[in-house]
Amino acid sequence: MDTYDPMDKWRSLRQRSFKEILWYIAVSSLIIAAIFGMFAMGLSWDAFAKWIGLAIFTAIPFGYFVSDSRVLWKTKTFWVFTLACLIVHCAAWTVVLVRVQHWKVIWFGPVIIELAILVFLRDRWFRGSHSKLKR
Repeated sequence: MDTYDPMDKWRSLRQRSFKEILWYIAVSSLIIAAIFGMFAMGLSWDAFAKWIGLAIFTAIPFGYFVSDSRVLWKTKTFWVFTLACLIVHCAAWTVVLVRVQHWKVIWFGPVIIELAILVFLRDRWFRGSHSKLKR
């Protein structure tokens, strides 16, 4: 019987190749440089909170949703569904962000509700064809 070893996660991190670690450092450095560059060019905090917040609060829930749906990755309809939801999400939030002058990052809270709706719809629409889908 396999037992869970919490150190497995750390072992896998230590086994990563030097090239992969350099890749992560390079991407992180580019993101940080882009943020500093935006502020150096005069980007306001409100604009930063709006658009970077949208990017973050899109990547986290959709990233979780896709990783939680691993069993459906080979299903074309799953990707069409996910892309359609992503387009609706981005379009709706863009309309809101363009119309609101001052934005607080906490106002992205409803994204949690979106994630719950995505999981509910996925479970409802894809459960019958994929019995391995958890929940």
